[in-house]
Amino acid sequence: MSQMGGFQLYQEMKKIDKEVKVCFLTAAEMDYERFKKEKGFYTLEKELFLQKPIENKELIKEITGILNNIH
Repeated sequence: MSQMGGFQLYQEMKKIDKEVKVCFLTAAEMDYERFKKEKGFYTLEKELFLQKPIENKELIKEITGILNNIH
């Protein structure tokens, strides 16, 4: 994305819809707690933070679980 990064897009989406679900898939070499603190995403749920490398089967399982929990 040339105008904004994925994390900025997430922040803009949350302004429009506080209930929106986003799943981050990142190659960033930082763990969830450090990510939350450094990026300012204090309310980001741990299950919405997936790190590469991840097997396709596991990725599908995680995303299916997230989608099944949407009310």
